[in-house]
Amino acid sequence: MPASATMPTNRVVTHPSGPRTAGEPTSETVTPKHESPVEVPLARQRKMMLDDEFYCRPRRRRLSLEKCLEDYMNANAFATKRAACWRCPQGCNIRHQFADEGV
Repeated sequence: MPASATMPTNRVVTHPSGPRTAGEPTSETVTPKHESPVEVPLARQRKMMLDDEFYCRPRRRRLSLEKCLEDYMNANAFATKRAACWRCPQGCNIRHQFADEGV
């Protein structure tokens, strides 16, 4: 069962500026003294690139996004159940994040 199916859609997220509901914008307006409001992003601004590396928990080593996506897609498309990438939640999250960015 996917993790999103067990979590409520209207959960409250604890944040230093007060409680928020999930799905609110990931930036807040900060007003420095004697200046106009400035938009400060809370989430990362840089797009994911295929040559970016991260730590793969199932394989216990650093992988590039390209290798992760390729292995994840092949393991699930061909039902390779013995592969570490078979139904990997980390690979699934990376695939969704990469697709959402429109790269």
